[in-house]
Amino acid sequence: MPNILFKCLFALTFLRPSPSVAEDKRFTVKIIIPAGVNEKNIVIWYDDGKDERIYVSPHFVNHEMTMSGSYISRYATVTITRKEDEKFSGGTYWVNQSPALINFYRAPKSPRLVNAIDVKKTVGDKLQSFIANVEKERDDYWNTHSTAIMDLNSRERKIFFDKRKAVEDKKIQFLLNNKSQYFSFWLFRTDMVYMAGGGPYGYPRITGAQLRELFYSTFPDSLTNSAEGATTLATIATFEVQKNTMAPDFTTTDIYQHPIALRDYRNKYVLLNFWASWCVPCVAELPAIKKIRDTYNTDQLEIIGSTVHDDSTAFLNAVAKYKITWTKIFNDKALQKAYVKSGVPLLLLIDKSGKIIYDREEELPTGIDSLPLLQRLLKERLKG
Repeated sequence: MPNILFKCLFALTFLRPSPSVAEDKRFTVKIIIPAGVNEKNIVIWYDDGKDERIYVSPHFVNHEMTMSGSYISRYATVTITRKEDEKFSGGTYWVNQSPALINFYRAPKSPRLVNAIDVKKTVGDKLQSFIANVEKERDDYWNTHSTAIMDLNSRERKIFFDKRKAVEDKKIQFLLNNKSQYFSFWLFRTDMVYMAGGGPYGYPRITGAQLRELFYSTFPDSLTNSAEGATTLATIATFEVQKNTMAPDFTTTDIYQHPIALRDYRNKYVLLNFWASWCVPCVAELPAIKKIRDTYNTDQLEIIGSTVHDDSTAFLNAVAKYKITWTKIFNDKALQKAYVKSGVPLLLLIDKSGKIIYDREEELPTGIDSLPLLQRLLKERLKG
């Protein structure tokens, strides 16, 4: 599909109807696994339509377990996978309020389903078949030219970007070809919306504004105004948090239960860092952040570190190990949803007016751990 697709997507977005608020629905599903499968090697989670991945501890009695939960989307999406090569395939399934069964016992590779839909057969196989050729071209080119592609100024890197973009364009064409189908809406929410995040340095990603216009121009009001549509729009809004935009305000508490509100720091600069101790690049840049903290006093610059840890012990151990003295927030999901696009580290500098003036993504991959662009900008702005 030609890149012309997005030429008119910068049109003004007019006032839209407010999304509806849906009450939570309940699902129940019985899962039966083959004999001999070790439940410790099974991972189960479900998506409730709020972009929450909710993990369920496997506990099988006579190869069976029943799980239940709430959801706001048309279906709850239940995923069963394995840590090791067990004797069954796992998979992803849609279930609703009708009691469901996913039975691998006599069919490890193709379970018997009752009131459950195999998402791979409904969506995955169709999409994979549609994009297979361009995806193979991209992967073959990477395998042949990976070393040259890593050169930021190489011709091969530009060609690889074009091939990567061709895969994304093909996915969008699949969406448009099937826009009347719910699975296209689900695919957009759970997969394609993230095309705006991540990617190699310098890659011309689709923007949040382009995604928003594609969302409204493709899907009917019954979906865009649904609770599931509201989830999608909230995700898109996160991708619109970038340099030269106003930082979303937030109110939270630090680990000592002291209140924190971004608006309270309008008389100084704020360095906002989302990180985790298990994240190698997050840890690698901590010395540079510590150097910044030692250089500028708190009257000039506030540093706020927000961890994405779920384990409070691991978080506190990391705080002690890396001597993190600046403001610390633990696992605030609402704050993460407002800012974190596609993973950590995320590092933003916010000026006195509340505008984002630096994003870590600007840094060149070489020497990024020392954050040279940030160091230079702070020196210019704060005269440190």
